[in-house]
Amino acid sequence: FSEHSFQQIDAIMLARRQQSYIGLTVIFLFLIALAYWLNRQVYWKKHHDSLQQQLNDRDLFSNMIAHEFRAPLTAIKGYASFLEEAGLAGEEKRYATNIRVSAQRLVVLVNDFLEVARLQSGKLTVQKAPVDLRDVLTEVTQELQLTAKEKGLSLVYEAPVHPLQMNTDAARLTQVMTNLVNNAVKYTPSGIVELEAQKEAGKVKIKIKDTGTGISAADQKKLFAPFMRVGGVDQTATTGSGLGMWITKQLVSLLDGDIGVESIEGVGTHIVVTFTE
Repeated sequence: FSEHSFQQIDAIMLARRQQSYIGLTVIFLFLIALAYWLNRQVYWKKHHDSLQQQLNDRDLFSNMIAHEFRAPLTAIKGYASFLEEAGLAGEEKRYATNIRVSAQRLVVLVNDFLEVARLQSGKLTVQKAPVDLRDVLTEVTQELQLTAKEKGLSLVYEAPVHPLQMNTDAARLTQVMTNLVNNAVKYTPSGIVELEAQKEAGKVKIKIKDTGTGISAADQKKLFAPFMRVGGVDQTATTGSGLGMWITKQLVSLLDGDIGVESIEGVGTHIVVTFTE
């Protein structure tokens, strides 16, 4: 007879069985966690798509509203001009002028909102072609000369003899320069607004210099932020949406340029726009 003990083998098998149960439990918990994570990802994807659709609907609605506003506002402005020219006098003429000015302000605001909507949706495109910068700056200066004279300001641009050729979108560049020069005129109570352009090391540098109130160092950091109006202009009679400089910066970026500011409070401001040739 021989006697065998399986106690040690039973202990090993029991330990391995317990290890298997623990391993299966870990795998099961991992699969549950993975399923939960995948479910959350699907939920967030649906939530993201829903929010994106809501944003698209909002942009579409904003564009539609802005377009719908622009037509009647333009009509109001036109009829107010007719009334001014119809031989009205005294208070009646002043009322007609106020209507025209207010309508013009609303048209400007609506145009700003439309521009912002196009920029944010990525639908604003540029078409580059060879452009002589002198022609653009001369056109802008001539267009805003009357506005400057009404404030008693000198608006100066001395075009250089040699061409300032660059590859850009002429319409968008004109818009940028108009915004910047108009802004300089608006915030310069007296003195001069001067445009200067030159080529430096393969780049075209444009400066819009004014003798206005200047911008503090703290406000210079906020100058190109949307809905920001720096220098305490909220307490003045100057009106605006606070979107002009933000729109200008976005347009300059679309044209592959850079924009910056050099200013001393109480002395004046230089806005510097730089493009690569």
